[in-house]
Amino acid sequence: MSASLTGRMGRLHDHKDDLESSFYTLLWVTLMYSDCSKPEKVPSLLRSIFEGGFLAKADFLKGRTFLDRVSFPGRGALHTLFDELAQMFAVRYEQAPTKQDRDRASRINSYSTEYYETTSVYKYDKRMSSLNTHAAIIDLFEAALRDRSQWPPNDPAVKQRFHHDPVLHELVTKSGWNTTLFVEQLESGDDEMEAQPNRENEVDDCHSLRWEL
Repeated sequence: MSASLTGRMGRLHDHKDDLESSFYTLLWVTLMYSDCSKPEKVPSLLRSIFEGGFLAKADFLKGRTFLDRVSFPGRGALHTLFDELAQMFAVRYEQAPTKQDRDRASRINSYSTEYYETTSVYKYDKRMSSLNTHAAIIDLFEAALRDRSQWPPNDPAVKQRFHHDPVLHELVTKSGWNTTLFVEQLESGDDEMEAQPNRENEVDDCHSLRWEL
């Protein structure tokens, strides 16, 4: 779910929420089934985003701290795509220009359109308008896929293994995965864990969804 829906009870669901949800879905699938430069940070990120609700998701989009610290080896275009998508959706949770800001920008626009386009009001409105349709999102995906050299020639989905973190023993809402199983000890007895689906709690996911809604 989008941060907006998790934080505003009763707000109507629209296409912007679906677009933002697709971003989280892509992020989850990528982190669970392909390698990144710092896999030890993945469990805490998943817990934060999928359990944290409005503030966790909004802060993730605006700060992009995880994306600043983690890369996807051999897939530079994927990292760029994530960063640009996060920036695109972050505008929904940034402070909107005040009436004073808009009045000042309007005066600037009256004598210089070029200068007006450098104002925070113009940039905010432009970013917001990019979410009015699916076109801007599609453009980002097409740009990411255009250069085949930015992608490995052989890049199958591989379930990732993560180091044990005893703190992360809670349900990952909406994902159908439980971090207790998600970090289950391998038979080898080492301290690495392999992602496992939470079959036991599939029914509970419905309750988690209803609770959050």
